[in-house]
Amino acid sequence: MGLSACRYQSGQVALPEYGVLFVPTPPSVQLDSVNARSLPVQLYGTITAQGLDTVTRYGFVFSASRAIPTVNDSLVTVKGKPASFPFAFHLSSALFKRATRYYVRAFAENAQGISYNKDVLQLLVPDNRTLPEVSLNAIENITANSANAKATLTSDGNTPITAYGICYSATSANPTLADKVLVTGSAVTGALPFGYSQALSSLTDNTTYYVRAFVSNALGTAYSSIVSFKTTAVPTAAPTVQTDNTVNITATTATIDGTLVSRGTAPIIQYGVCYSPSNATPTLANTVVVAGTTDPATVPLSFSATLTGLTQRTLYFVRTFATSSVGTSYGVVRSFTTSTPVATPPSVQTNEVVATSITTSSATASGTLLTGGTASIVQYGFCYSNTNPNPTTGDALITSGNASPTSFPFQYTGNLTGLAAGTVYTLRAFARSSAGTSYGATKTFRTVAAATAPPTVQTVTIHSISYNSASVLGNLTSSGTAPVTEYGIVYSATNANPTTADSKQVTASAQPGSFPFGFTGNLSRLVPNTTYAVRAYATSSVGTSYGAVQRFTTLVATPNVTTDRVVYSEARNSVTASGSVQSVGASAITRYGFCYSATSATPTIADNPTDVGTAVGNVPMAFSYSFIRWAPGTYYVRAYAVNSSGVAYGSVIVVGVYVNPTVTTDRTATKDNAAGIQTLFGSISSGGSAVIDEYGFCYVPSANATTNFQVGDRSVSVVRKTRPVPASFPFGFSLEVTVPQNTDYSFRAYAKTANGYVYGSIHTFYITYKP
Repeated sequence: MGLSACRYQSGQVALPEYGVLFVPTPPSVQLDSVNARSLPVQLYGTITAQGLDTVTRYGFVFSASRAIPTVNDSLVTVKGKPASFPFAFHLSSALFKRATRYYVRAFAENAQGISYNKDVLQLLVPDNRTLPEVSLNAIENITANSANAKATLTSDGNTPITAYGICYSATSANPTLADKVLVTGSAVTGALPFGYSQALSSLTDNTTYYVRAFVSNALGTAYSSIVSFKTTAVPTAAPTVQTDNTVNITATTATIDGTLVSRGTAPIIQYGVCYSPSNATPTLANTVVVAGTTDPATVPLSFSATLTGLTQRTLYFVRTFATSSVGTSYGVVRSFTTSTPVATPPSVQTNEVVATSITTSSATASGTLLTGGTASIVQYGFCYSNTNPNPTTGDALITSGNASPTSFPFQYTGNLTGLAAGTVYTLRAFARSSAGTSYGATKTFRTVAAATAPPTVQTVTIHSISYNSASVLGNLTSSGTAPVTEYGIVYSATNANPTTADSKQVTASAQPGSFPFGFTGNLSRLVPNTTYAVRAYATSSVGTSYGAVQRFTTLVATPNVTTDRVVYSEARNSVTASGSVQSVGASAITRYGFCYSATSATPTIADNPTDVGTAVGNVPMAFSYSFIRWAPGTYYVRAYAVNSSGVAYGSVIVVGVYVNPTVTTDRTATKDNAAGIQTLFGSISSGGSAVIDEYGFCYVPSANATTNFQVGDRSVSVVRKTRPVPASFPFGFSLEVTVPQNTDYSFRAYAKTANGYVYGSIHTFYITYKP
């Protein structure tokens, strides 16, 4: 009598007479451990046996909503095929989210099927992000106006660093981002600890500064301890000045030429001539004529001062002077004697050209008619040139007036136009009468170079984000080729690249004193739970420049609530929902609970709301509620929480309410001892709420099967039917198995619906055979 063999396949299979049933054997796998202290999560498993076929796939499955995850949920697999068994494998996965509970199982698959480890592991991935950490190590290379700070980034707080650098102040002992800020970098690509240094420039000499290192990530900004240092003092020296010539001596006037030789160690604040008819060493306590009140751009600088109102035929002592914050210096004393009165032309003084009036093509000149001379003035104004160092009326000129003023001294101005950009001009005031033409001292100025480059600005970081406000740190790195006229922050909830045509926060409307220059824009009246695009801007006459766009989202004003788990218990005929209030939002929570619907996939508090409470203490706060006696069917459930800003919902969890069929293991009978054929009998007394799509028996070679073995377990064999589908109850069925004789077996009937397997009690049988 020959043997026939058949392999397992789905559906009802007729076994040939005296056939041998080969039981499918998938691999055996176990979940060893999981490390979720930080992301990515580390998972470890072992394939203890490969079954009857080669393992084709293995790894881990997990779900945040299904208590028994399968390969239809989130899936991560390991590459490569096992070489021997047991076979340990490991996987790192960044698919897990922080502050989320997961259900995890290991799995392995071959051509026989898929197997999972027996116990599902519940895993809570913590949110272990913190503020970053930085230390300020030293302040080195200290001079009168500069120093170098060294710091070390020691921790990123388990989230990327967005900015780091140095903040300092000469007035605040606890400097922050609201003080002077130098941004060293916006990201760290290497390993921590990470050392960096930052140069501090444009400091004030002999001054104490307070310094802290700072570092920012998504959670905020952290600071190092405070280090103070004092800049060195600058050696002091007064300016040097010399008295050159005494010219244009008349009965009542004289012109003194002088030279500023050096400025010393501080800017010159005033220079000119002092004189006296009685003091042979005149000082500032005598009569003074000021030639200039601003620090010259270059030295040496020649200047002239005209003395007026002198007494005729009188000996005068005169010398030049220059004053700075260090003190006043004098040139050598010279003397002259005024002449007998003769017909004299008017006297005129050339004033400094006001720097703010100078443009690329124009400037405003200023002069003063000191005296009218001995005849009426017929013309006065300015002559100027870009080639003649001492311009006259034969060069370019403009007329400011054609008659003598009613009183002296008389100040007047003239607008010079049509000038060349970026060019040095010499300028003199003049006045003309019948007695002759007089000139003031020569002054020089340079027109503004043609502006071609706009300012440059950076968007550094965003901090202090709340429901309706945030602070943005910007950094002006240069002014370009024209002065900055305005800078600040632009932002928009609709424009991905905001400009000054959108909302803007103006920080200042004038150029800062030095570059780089850090500044902060405080945004207010924002909309909660809204994403904004933001960037720094700076404007000059050339145009407007922008920093890189960054984005942030204001805090959610409504509460943050999660639906953690919804479980149906057939034994208690109840559905238990669990949720958590993670945060209360902008105002106190007034009610919270669960809502559900059998028809709407997104239930709201208009659909069967059930309040669990009306106030929340500390968060996060877990809560739950059990619903009873729901009719069989599919339900959509989610948690909710309400405050004055609105209603917030957790995710929707779908739960099925069902009634399982009732299965009985009836009896067994030996059909053929010699062939080892046994007939197993079972019945289904009630069908439950779902269609029965499979029924049969599972059995193991043991007379003492004390555990409730199931379909799919290792060493468990199965015979099954799918037709006919049970339609009326009770429904009896039987199936034959062929097994080795003289061996104890335990078996049990089962039925399978969409809700899973239901089993009868365990019975045993034994086929006795003696050839």
